[in-house]
Amino acid sequence: MLIIGAKGHAIEILGVIQLSSDQMRLSFYDDINKDDPDILFNTYPILRTFEEAKTVFTYHSDFILGTGGCKARSYLFNKFSSIGGTPYSVIAPNASIGTEDVHLGVGINIMQFVFISNQVRIGKGTLINTRANIHHNVLIGDFCEICPSVTLTGGVEVGDHTFIGTGSIILPNIKIGSNVVIGAGSVVTKNIPDNVKAFGNPAKIIL
Repeated sequence: MLIIGAKGHAIEILGVIQLSSDQMRLSFYDDINKDDPDILFNTYPILRTFEEAKTVFTYHSDFILGTGGCKARSYLFNKFSSIGGTPYSVIAPNASIGTEDVHLGVGINIMQFVFISNQVRIGKGTLINTRANIHHNVLIGDFCEICPSVTLTGGVEVGDHTFIGTGSIILPNIKIGSNVVIGAGSVVTKNIPDNVKAFGNPAKIIL
């Protein structure tokens, strides 16, 4: 199994995998920090080139997105899929996920102590970070990042490639567009259109 990234969020992904009962042979991919050691924690090899990744995919095609950032996740999802990889979802064993009408896209990360209710749809490549709360009838698009301790209350809709900062609260039935940034700690009380940033309590559009 190849984890894309070798720092930050990738380390948290490793922690989630270590909590599960699945025993995986893991390696990491990092072509940015090339001066770092090629072994992580004296255990896990770090690949540096797409050619190395292609070789790994010839015997095990699954890969995990181990980075944050909506654009980065979308780019890496598509790039590694194009060279033969298969996106793999990581779901923390201590996450609470409803059993009725819940649809989870491929290549997502659901981190520790997340709550997801019934009748929820989450798009491909999306990151739901630690202790986020996703209530009933919520729709989340592709390649979103829902940061730690965010609350999406009932009926909320979130478009593609949207970032919702740590501790934000989105009130019931609010619609947030695509390519949006919601600042940390914001309380969103009104619909937010595409391609803007909004911050504050109540959240106001600033760009």
